[in-house]
Amino acid sequence: MEKLKNNRDIPGYIIKTNSLETCHNLIRLQNNIKTANIVKNFIDSSKKFISLDTESYEYNHDYLTEVGWVIFDKTKRIIKKKHFIIQEYSAFHNGKYVEDNKYNYNFEVSETKPLIIVKNFLNEDLKSVNYIVGQGINNDISDLKKRGINLTEFEEINGTYKRKGIIGTQDLFAGYFHERPISLKKGLEKLSIPYRNLHNAGNDAYYTMKYFFGLIENFKIYSVKNQKILHIKIPGDYKEQDYIKYNEEKKRLRKKEKEIKKLYKNNKNNYRNNDNDNDYDDFYDYDDYDCYKDYFDDSQYGIGGLLGISDDDELDRYIAEYCFY
Repeated sequence: MEKLKNNRDIPGYIIKTNSLETCHNLIRLQNNIKTANIVKNFIDSSKKFISLDTESYEYNHDYLTEVGWVIFDKTKRIIKKKHFIIQEYSAFHNGKYVEDNKYNYNFEVSETKPLIIVKNFLNEDLKSVNYIVGQGINNDISDLKKRGINLTEFEEINGTYKRKGIIGTQDLFAGYFHERPISLKKGLEKLSIPYRNLHNAGNDAYYTMKYFFGLIENFKIYSVKNQKILHIKIPGDYKEQDYIKYNEEKKRLRKKEKEIKKLYKNNKNNYRNNDNDNDYDDFYDYDDYDCYKDYFDDSQYGIGGLLGISDDDELDRYIAEYCFY
């Protein structure tokens, strides 16, 4: 697996210190390229797509404030555009981390309806489409599933053709540009697609559709770069299960480290919590794609690394001490 790090055909953001991560990210990129090819060349023009977006209250993501969608086909024919403001949470406004554009829908008229009514409309429209498209779509799908939206028929297109599929524009971006995926705003700017009033669910759904077409129109599966990446062999000793275990442990350590930082700050008042110093794009842009982002730094997030704690038992004792301070 170590040999992959010296392969110049692999984009730099794919290469990680840990070989398991490098292999996992390379497989993901190869699947992104295959997904872009499937969308462009294997899904025919008779199929219908729905571009979906949700907005939540920035201080409590359980408060779903907006839902927007656009139904269209590959000929760019728009069949339906919808923007709903959720009546139960209409009094909650964003503005600190994301723009407050709830009442700035660019197309047709926004409708304020109870969540149960919006659910019924969306469930009905989902029956008529073959593919769901979205920027940061897994977040939107998670939000909608929690609220009873029926998405059981749809599967993520991860390099494999699906009759009913989920297409992430961030995957298409990676498959097209071979770069770390970026937010919708930055993606639209990169493709010179004009936009206004983002962070309105109806507008975001519409511009995600435009972004979708911008990414697939010029995609070429037989480009030299695509073929070089697709022909890189994944080492035989790589096992996805090993990566999953590694990633779970990494998340556990990072979570524990953050707990220590918070406890240390609250109880000793001499440990600086840097969480609020991070850019909005990294931590608060719900459209941003974190699949390839490596917040984990071995030197920083080793067990107790920030505090010089050498093992889990000592770390647990430290946490226990301040939990009952």
